[in-house]
Amino acid sequence: MRNWMSTFMVTLACLALCLGLGASASELKMVDPHSVRATQGVVGMVWVAHKIAKLRDMSRKKFQKSLVEEAPPAVLGPEKTVFILDRHHEFRALLELGAHEAYVEIVEDYSDLN
Repeated sequence: MRNWMSTFMVTLACLALCLGLGASASELKMVDPHSVRATQGVVGMVWVAHKIAKLRDMSRKKFQKSLVEEAPPAVLGPEKTVFILDRHHEFRALLELGAHEAYVEIVEDYSDLN
């Protein structure tokens, strides 16, 4: 059922984004990266390694700035679960680097659905 729910949430989010439905403003939200659900089943680890190297080469200030400016788009699902819609490689790189917090850009809120 959880797999079905993930697919349903992704479908709703993609429809809303493609059709321009829903709220016009998005919200930047700090999250624990370990609590975020991906909407992409797998990522290429070679590309993740590339992203890790890129993040490690950044200054601390530039790294922190990129966390905000390149926050992945996400939707809130049932029980306020965060589902990221894009930038899966970057997000996985943050997890591999041991990040305890990250930003996502909430583009739709479907948390009122059961």
